[in-house]
Amino acid sequence: MNPYRLQLGLDLQPLVLAHANSPAELTREVVKTALTALDSGADHVVIEASAASAQVLDVLATLMRERLAIRVSAEQALALAKTLRPAQLCLLDTPDSATLEALVEQAERYQIELFYLSHGEEEAPRALANACQGVVIDLYDWSQQRDAARDAATETIEQLIDSADQHDHMVYFRALPSLYCAEAAATIGGVSAIELGTAIFSSALADGLATTLRSARELLMSAQQAGLEIALEQHDHHHAEGEHASDHAHCGCHHH
Repeated sequence: MNPYRLQLGLDLQPLVLAHANSPAELTREVVKTALTALDSGADHVVIEASAASAQVLDVLATLMRERLAIRVSAEQALALAKTLRPAQLCLLDTPDSATLEALVEQAERYQIELFYLSHGEEEAPRALANACQGVVIDLYDWSQQRDAARDAATETIEQLIDSADQHDHMVYFRALPSLYCAEAAATIGGVSAIELGTAIFSSALADGLATTLRSARELLMSAQQAGLEIALEQHDHHHAEGEHASDHAHCGCHHH
């Protein structure tokens, strides 16, 4: 994966929910959509492990293991790591220390990246953070905030990203309900990937999935670029005022 270009993930969960009553249709739609997405500029696809998605998980793992991320409860994670070996497992909750140790061992053996889910509030338990390579931050609550509340929520997210940086973690965003919100999120410094579900599918009804993904990717990349330029301007402004290097950490620029 190119660490300097914003990655785009397609969250398949809305399709799983839409077709939950018809397993055959669910498998067909999810697989077809995932293949189209990966052909149309998505870097990876993500799906949650559940009773409804069990059958399609096997098919996805066979067809696109290297570009598959699975969100999973801690108790199911170990079995999935052994059988499906996806590129990434994102833990929805905190495993006990024995499970975590076993998971790290499996992840190393099968070259699986371990991520944990954050709802954008508190930092993860240290053992979990140390065991993982990245964090997926759920931005749904952030997306519902406006004005001063949004600014405060953004500051909290930036603190989480700073703490992720200290662990050398990748940072993914998820649960952004619209492309408009995703564009705003892409300007936050330090994000490696944005996973979109509903935001893509609602636009794809009109324009088709391939077109929607391509334009979403361009939109997010230019938003990321704009965010970088703003951060650099603020950075230069701080230094122009003669503030010394110890203030470097507070100027919102991420040195990679």
